[in-house]
Amino acid sequence: CGGGDDTEPLLPRSPSPQAVRRSVWRETCDATRCLSAIVTALSLVFIVLTFPCSLPFCLKRLEQWERIVVFRLGRLRGVFGPGLVFVIPWSDRSSRVDMRTKAFSVPPQQVSVAGVAPQQVGVAGVASVAPQQ
Repeated sequence: CGGGDDTEPLLPRSPSPQAVRRSVWRETCDATRCLSAIVTALSLVFIVLTFPCSLPFCLKRLEQWERIVVFRLGRLRGVFGPGLVFVIPWSDRSSRVDMRTKAFSVPPQQVSVAGVAPQQVGVAGVASVAPQQ
């Protein structure tokens, strides 16, 4: 009846909201990965069964100045290229990116500035996509 060292808290300690969110996210992420793996496996089986007909739809040929960004079931799979890239047409969304430098110009337009005669102003610019780091 006297000590104080062996006392327990009256209520069990509840997890923080951040810990609950992390565990829910982890469970959702695991389920999504599992379903993604199943869909990918079934797709690959279908591609193998229909091999001669499906090959032209699955291979993308990229030139040396092109890259392709691939999303599988809404998640980024990666940036690929140049060369041949294999994609699954019904579960992958791909977008080609031209890495070459592009020049553009804005046609001259007349600009009025207070106290100065109207001037013709035009712009020329250069843009490029930075390579993946």
